[in-house]
Amino acid sequence: MIKKLFFIGLILLFVLLACNVVSAVENTVVWEDGRDDGSYLYYKNLETGESSRVSWVDSMQTNPKISDNTVVWMDDRDGGSHVYYKNLETGEGSRVSWVDSEQLHPTISGSTVVWEDNRDGSNYHLYYKNLETGESSRVSWVDSMQWNPDISGSTIVWQDDRDGSNYHLYYKNLETGAGSRVSWVDSFQQNPAISSSTVVWQDDRDGGSHIYYKDLETGEGSRVSWVDSDQRAAAISGSTVVWHDNRDLTNYHVYYKNLETGAGSRVSWVDSEQISPEISGNTVIWMDDRDYIGYSVYYKNLETGAGSRVSWVNLPQQNPDVSAVGNIVVWTDNRDAGTSHVYYKNLATGESSRVSWVDSEQRNPSISGNLVVWQDSRDGGNHVYYKNLATGEGSRISWVDSIQADPAISGNLVVWQDNRDGTGNFHVYYKNLESGMCSRVSWVDSNQVSPAISGSTVVWVDNRNSIQSIYYKNLETGVCTRVSWANSYQFTPAISGNLVVWQDYRDSVERVYYKNLATNEGGRVSWVDSTQQYPSISGNLVVWQDSRDGGNHVYYKNLATGEGSRISWLDSAQWYPEISGSTVVWEDNRDGNVYVYYKNLETGLGSRVSWVASAQLDPVIG
Repeated sequence: MIKKLFFIGLILLFVLLACNVVSAVENTVVWEDGRDDGSYLYYKNLETGESSRVSWVDSMQTNPKISDNTVVWMDDRDGGSHVYYKNLETGEGSRVSWVDSEQLHPTISGSTVVWEDNRDGSNYHLYYKNLETGESSRVSWVDSMQWNPDISGSTIVWQDDRDGSNYHLYYKNLETGAGSRVSWVDSFQQNPAISSSTVVWQDDRDGGSHIYYKDLETGEGSRVSWVDSDQRAAAISGSTVVWHDNRDLTNYHVYYKNLETGAGSRVSWVDSEQISPEISGNTVIWMDDRDYIGYSVYYKNLETGAGSRVSWVNLPQQNPDVSAVGNIVVWTDNRDAGTSHVYYKNLATGESSRVSWVDSEQRNPSISGNLVVWQDSRDGGNHVYYKNLATGEGSRISWVDSIQADPAISGNLVVWQDNRDGTGNFHVYYKNLESGMCSRVSWVDSNQVSPAISGSTVVWVDNRNSIQSIYYKNLETGVCTRVSWANSYQFTPAISGNLVVWQDYRDSVERVYYKNLATNEGGRVSWVDSTQQYPSISGNLVVWQDSRDGGNHVYYKNLATGEGSRISWLDSAQWYPEISGSTVVWEDNRDGNVYVYYKNLETGLGSRVSWVASAQLDPVIG
C-alpha cells in the first residue's frame, strides 16, 4: 500500500508531463474537454471535420482511448470509477464490466479492452474483455501491483512491482499465453506503449528519464535518443516513436524518431509547452499551451506537414487520442442513357462505381463514412434509400408512402423532409439506422425543409415565424430553437459540430452567415460586396459560391484564422461546393459539360473526379 501511495504521488507530480494514450489507426481524435462546465469527451474526424460529444450523460469522463471507431474511458456515473465504451459509427456502447470495483486507465486494440481493477483486494490487477465475444479474465495472477497497461493486437504490456523496489515492465500474449519481463535491467521502468511487437517506455537506468525500446520478437532494443534531456510520455505507431523532451531548455517540446531509418526531429517549432504526444500512422497529436487558454489539442501529419488545432472552442482540451476514416465523393451522374444514378469514388484508392444498379432516378446523395443516402424513384414518387459501401447492405429508410426528399446523414443518423402528415407542409424526420428509431424532429406544424445534420444536431429551414428562418435541434438533449433571430430570409443551412452556416438575405442580397451554437459567436463570413450562395462547412473551413469576379466561382475561408481565397482561378462556372476535412468538391463547366472537380486545400492537389463524358451533379464528400 505504501508503494501504491508513493506512486500516486509521482503521478500527481507529473500529471501534465506523463499523460499518454495511444491508438491503432489515424484521423479521428478524442479528448477531454471543459466546454460544458465539466470534463466530457469530444471527438473530431480530421478528414471530414465531423465533431461531437461522445456521451451526453452528465458524469466525469476522463482518460479516453480509441481503436478504429471504438472509444473507451473512465466514467463516474455509477459512483466510483468504471470503464465505458462507445462505437462512434454504430452508437452502440455500455459499461465494460459490471463488477462493483474501482476500474482505471482503460486501453483498447480492436475489440479487446484492458484496464486496472481492484476487485481482488488492495492491489490493482489487470483485467481484459473482448467486446465481441464477451470473454473476460485477469491478465496475470501474480499478486503484485500492475499499472499502466497498453495493448496492440493480442499483446499487453504493463508496469509491475513483483520484483521488489523498482517497477519493471511485463508483457503477455492473450492468444498464446507467452509472456515475460520486457527488460532485465534493474531500473525504474514506466509508462509503456506498444505497436505490433515493439515496446517503448521511460527508463531511469542512465540517470534521469530517457526513452528505450525493445522488439519482443527479435530482442533488438536500445535507447531511442542519446541527447541528455528529460524524455517522457513515449508513444509508438509502426516504427515511429514520439515523446516530449526538454532539450531546448525553455519548454517541453514533442520529438519523433523512426526506428528503421533513424530520421527524426522536433514536431513543431512553436516555442510553447507541448506534452503528452500520441501517434497513429503519420498523424501526431499533443497538448499545447500556445493559445494562453490552458492546453489545446494540436495535430501534425509527419508525411505532408499539414496540421492545425483540432478544436477552436476556447476552453481547455486534454488527453487526446486518434483513429481513422476515408475520403469518398458521391454525385449524381447521367452516363447511363440519360437517367440519373448515384456514383462514388474513393479519392485515396481510386475505387469507383455506381452505388445502386436499380434502374431508377436517383438524386441528392449524402455520405458519412461508408454510408450513402439518396432520393430514389424506384417505388413511384420519391423515397430515401441507403447503402453501406463496405458491406453492400442497404434498403429503403422508411416504408411510409409519402414524398421523402433531400436526405442527409451523419454517422447512423439520417434526416429528410417528408409530407406524410397530410397538412400540406413538409416536416423533417430522422431515423437511426442502427437502432431503427424513427421520429419527427419538430412537432410544430410549419413547413420544414432542407435538413442537414452533424453528430446529433439537425438544422433546417422553417417558416413558423411567417419568414424562412434556420432552426436547430439536438436529438440527444432535445434543445430546439432558432439559429438567428434576424428578420431576414435564410436558406440552405449546413452544419459541422457546433458551427452552422447559411445563405441570408438581410443585406438585400444573398450573403453567407455563420453561428457557433456553443458560444453564440457568429457573423457574416465574407464582407466582399457580392452574391454568396450555397455554403458548406467542415470544421472551421467554409466554402461557398461567389459572384465577385463575374460569373460564379468557389471561395473558402477559415473561420479560426481568417485565411481564405478562391479555390480555382480557371475562368469557368463553378457551382454548389461541398467540403469534408480539407477537400472541396464542386460542379465545373470548364470542359464544356458539367463535371465534378476536387481540390485539397492543404496540399493543393486536385483534379476531375471522373473522366466519363456525362453530366455530373450534386457532389458530396465524406
